[in-house]
Amino acid sequence: KKSAHLAALSNCHSLQALIEFAREPDLATLDGRIRANFDFDRTRHLALLLPESLMAVSHVKFLMGDWDSARAAAEESPSDTSSPFRRLASAMLIRLAAYSGNWERVLKLAEESQSQLPTIGQVSMIRAWSLLTATIEALAVIGERGRAAQLYPRVRELLRSNIVCLEFTSKFPETIAAIAAGAADDWESAERHFGIALSQAKELQDRFEEAEINRFHAMMLLDRGASGDRETARRFLVPALESYTNIGTRRHAELTRELYNKAS
Repeated sequence: KKSAHLAALSNCHSLQALIEFAREPDLATLDGRIRANFDFDRTRHLALLLPESLMAVSHVKFLMGDWDSARAAAEESPSDTSSPFRRLASAMLIRLAAYSGNWERVLKLAEESQSQLPTIGQVSMIRAWSLLTATIEALAVIGERGRAAQLYPRVRELLRSNIVCLEFTSKFPETIAAIAAGAADDWESAERHFGIALSQAKELQDRFEEAEINRFHAMMLLDRGASGDRETARRFLVPALESYTNIGTRRHAELTRELYNKAS
């Protein structure tokens, strides 16, 4: 019972740190709190929670632009594919591969983890949904729009759960649905999803997700290429770049600057 209470306490500490970061982004503070939580789990021998704590460490290092450390933390997760925590590691690794520009690695990981994705019509663990959202994001980042589009029906099923934000990747399902719909050239649905996601981000005061929504919305507009889309994309990218710069997610800022130049 004592161990169970400690596990609950650890999980609450991690969630609270992420919630406070969303509202008042401070990467140094977030890194310190997540690292302290990992040390808490390790010193108290909470073996069950260590993989999740490692994924939190990986997530924060990803945001900080320290992608080597993020990858190392994710790779410490259990290698057994039957382990439920393996989905979290796969989610982090496929996202890191995409943002690092490793196209072949993304496709390899997507193929290897396909059986771990949620199945339509069946109850799935939250970790499987986290893997789904990370896979869609990764495929979109490397330009594999066709593959991302194939996963749109699955993320629509996630939306029916009314989950607003996934714990392990701090990602909004509506944002991912918008990305997948855009990849499927379903522009109307993509715009609707982006609109809902932005409203949710503003209501929850999630400044980082708001920047993410603006960046991915701009990417969708550049893919669509209709009259006025490039100008609108630039309007989305300006506040995204400002937010990433202020938050200190420097590599996200670099990617956004590249997108702005592409839209100019």
